[in-house]
Amino acid sequence: MVPSLNAIKIEIDNLIATLHPLLPLVNSHMVDYFTNSVYNTSVPSTLQNDIYNIGCENAINILLKGAHNSCAFHLNDFINRTKASRLYNLRDVCLNQSDLNKKFLEWGCNDVSSLKLKVFVTEKKSHEIELLTKVIATIYNISKTTHIIDVGGGKGYLSSLLALHHHIPVLGVDSSLVHTDGAIKRVRLLEKAWKCVEHNPYKSLPSKKDYTLTKIDHLYKQVTEFVTESTDFEQLISDIFLEKSTNFGLVGLHTCGDLAATCIKVFNKNNNLRTLCNVSCCYHLLNEEFESNNSNLNNSFGFPLSAYLKNKQFKLGRTALMLSSQSVDRMLYRKELPNKLLFYRSVLEILLEKNNVCKTKRQVGKIRRKCDNFVEYVRMSLGNIDIKLDLSNDELIKLYGDYEVYESQLYVFYLLRCMLAPLIEAIILLDRLLFLHENGHTTAFLTQLFDPIISPRCYALIALKL
Repeated sequence: MVPSLNAIKIEIDNLIATLHPLLPLVNSHMVDYFTNSVYNTSVPSTLQNDIYNIGCENAINILLKGAHNSCAFHLNDFINRTKASRLYNLRDVCLNQSDLNKKFLEWGCNDVSSLKLKVFVTEKKSHEIELLTKVIATIYNISKTTHIIDVGGGKGYLSSLLALHHHIPVLGVDSSLVHTDGAIKRVRLLEKAWKCVEHNPYKSLPSKKDYTLTKIDHLYKQVTEFVTESTDFEQLISDIFLEKSTNFGLVGLHTCGDLAATCIKVFNKNNNLRTLCNVSCCYHLLNEEFESNNSNLNNSFGFPLSAYLKNKQFKLGRTALMLSSQSVDRMLYRKELPNKLLFYRSVLEILLEKNNVCKTKRQVGKIRRKCDNFVEYVRMSLGNIDIKLDLSNDELIKLYGDYEVYESQLYVFYLLRCMLAPLIEAIILLDRLLFLHENGHTTAFLTQLFDPIISPRCYALIALKL
C-alpha cells in the first residue's frame, strides 16, 4: 500500500505530461484577460472550437455542473483528465481512509479514540483537529516517541487536543509571539471547560459554574521560535520540558509555504526525529529553485525537493503556484461562478492600459464596500490606487457595454484554469514524497485526511522511521 519510488516517478511524469501543453493557460493572469487576449493565446484551439460550437453557457454547465454534451469531445476529455489527476484519485501514490486504517493496523495500532470538539473552534478547524489528532496519536503509539513538536502551532488548536484528550507531551513552536500568547490564553480557557467538553463535546459552551480545572501545563508548552533547517529541536525540548529526548515526532497543520519543506528536510537529516505528519498550505509562498525571478538570498528552496525534479531543473512559476491554492472541490460543490468583480477588474485593466497607468500602481486590492455596478467599482478602485482619470459615467457605461458580451467567456476561462489547480498541487506534494523515498524513508506516504469541501488543503504527508 505504501508507494514505491518508481510509482511516484511515473505519476509525476504523467502529471507533467498532462500539464505541459496547458502551461500557457496556467501561467496566464485573469487581470490580463482582455489586454493580452489570453483566451485566444492560451486556451488550446481544440477547446476553443468546442466552446464556440456549444456556446459559453453550455460550457459553464459542463465545467461547473457536470452536464454532458456529446458535441464537446475535447472539453469532456479535458475535464476527465484533470479529474483523474487529482491526488485522491491517484490510488498508487495516495492512500484513502480505508488504506490508512489498514496500514495502521498492519503496524499494530487501531484503537485510538477521537474527539470532535465543538467549542472554541470553527466547523472547519473542528473537522481538521478531530481527524489529525487521531492520526498523530496513532503514529505516536506506533513509534513510542516521547514528545510531539507542533511546528507553526498557531493558537494551539491541535496541540491542546493532543495534550488534553490523548495525554501526549507537545511543544508548540510558532514564529509569532502573538500566536504563542493566543495559544496560552486559549489553552487556559479550554483547561477550565475540559471536563464538560470531554464528556459532552457536542454541547454548547458550558457555563462558568460547571468549570473544573484540568491542568496540562506539564504536557503542553509553547515557545516562540522561527524554525529553520538548523533548529535544534532536542535542545528546545530540553530547555522547555527540562528533560532529554532522542525520540520525538514532528507535526504541522497547514504549515505555510517553505515551512512544510523545511520540516521535511529536518526530518530527513535528524535521526532523533522518528515521525513526520505534515499538512501543508500556501503553495504560492514557496521559493522555487529554478524560477528566474527568485530573490531568495538564503539559498534555501521549497520546490523542488526531489533530486529527480532538480535534475530536470523543473519549475512551475509564480502564477501556477498561485493557482494551486484554488479549491476546485468546493467550487464544484457550490456550483457558483466567481464574483462579478473578477469581470469588472479585467475590464478596468483596459482602462488603466489605455491611460498608461504604471503597472506597479495597478494593485487595486480588495474593494471593501459592495459595488452595485461597474461605475461604482471603477470609482472605488481608482480611489484605492490614488489615480485620477477624467472619465464620465457615460464613458464607463459604454466601456462596460462593449465588453459585457464576453463575460460568460471569461468565466469559462476562469473555470478551465481552476480545473488545473489540483494537478499542480499533486506535483508539489509528490515531489516531497519522492524526496523522502530517495533518501531511504520507504514508509513515507500521502493520504487524504480531510473533506476537501470543508478543508481544501486536505492531504497529509506521513513518514515513520521504524
